[in-house]
Amino acid sequence: MELYCTARSEKYFKDPLEFKPERWLRENKDENHAFSNLPFGFGTRMCAGMKSYCLKTLYNILCKRRLREVRPQGI
Repeated sequence: MELYCTARSEKYFKDPLEFKPERWLRENKDENHAFSNLPFGFGTRMCAGMKSYCLKTLYNILCKRRLREVRPQGI
């Protein structure tokens, strides 16, 4: 519940209810509080699934890249 409330707070985000994916770009990092959105938590109480999620994401990226490189040219 806290994450839901924080993400919609004008204290941390300008126009919090508007869909603005550009607010997460590195160029805009000074506009938002560093700890305003932590879906996996932070520190010693961080979600145990974060490492698993990161490894699965990396695996999927590498598999997709490998599949593209294996395909013959012209297809």
